[in-house]
Amino acid sequence: MKPRIFLSHSKEDKQFVERIANDLRSASIDVWYDEWEIPPGESIRKKIFEEGIPNCDVFFVYITENSIGSYWVSKELDAMMVVEAENKSSQMALFVSKDEIRSELATDLRALNIPEFNDDNYIIPFSKLISRIWSVYLKKVVREKAKDTKLRMLSLENEKLQLEKQITELQNRNLIDFSKLENRLKSKVFESNGKKKNLLQIFNAIKRKLADGTYEYQIEKIIGELFEIEIETGYKKSFELQFSFHFYDIIGELIIWRLIEIQKPTDEMNQIYYLSETGVNFARRE
Repeated sequence: MKPRIFLSHSKEDKQFVERIANDLRSASIDVWYDEWEIPPGESIRKKIFEEGIPNCDVFFVYITENSIGSYWVSKELDAMMVVEAENKSSQMALFVSKDEIRSELATDLRALNIPEFNDDNYIIPFSKLISRIWSVYLKKVVREKAKDTKLRMLSLENEKLQLEKQITELQNRNLIDFSKLENRLKSKVFESNGKKKNLLQIFNAIKRKLADGTYEYQIEKIIGELFEIEIETGYKKSFELQFSFHFYDIIGELIIWRLIEIQKPTDEMNQIYYLSETGVNFARRE
């Protein structure tokens, strides 16, 4: 995925803006530039306001003596402000062709940092534009990841509650049906590095370590061996970066079914995972 930038400008400044567009493409940034995006006969309004602005991460506005009174630039600027308000984020990158233009801007725009950008002063402003694009884009990615994580956590929490309800019902009958539990573990499949393993296979691989109590990195190493992935020791996020699933997707499920218990960390030692009484009985079922 690459960041996508919308270029708002006056037709009279086409030559300079096209230079920027080409240089941005060379820097691996996706560019929405009207000359490239609007074929003859297409609706300009639809292309700009329905397809262009809503689907871009950053809005570049080039303010010159030509664009400051431009109908289209004014409308584009209004639309960009609406998108910013809806997303609750700052997405605009404004530049002026010369310093004198700032005095002609609206009061709210004059308060912003708007660098000068022209043929004589190009490299530093262009670098600032690149920095701005990636800053806005990465913040967006982080927001989306946080949103996805929150939704996933809510889903897992709901699943946990349902599982706990099922387990409570089983415990009230003083009976855990290991056959059903085994089928449940078999139904949970994880895939990485082109290999698929179900939760039962993973549990069987780590149960001996869990019998004596073990640490997170030791469990991660065994899981890595199952999927033929070498875990980088000492790097906290290595597992998350190398697998298409999280460590706690596996451990959380085993904890919910009370096959694993946790000894909370102390000042002297890290958190320890070990088989619960149910886990021991389940491991011996064969």
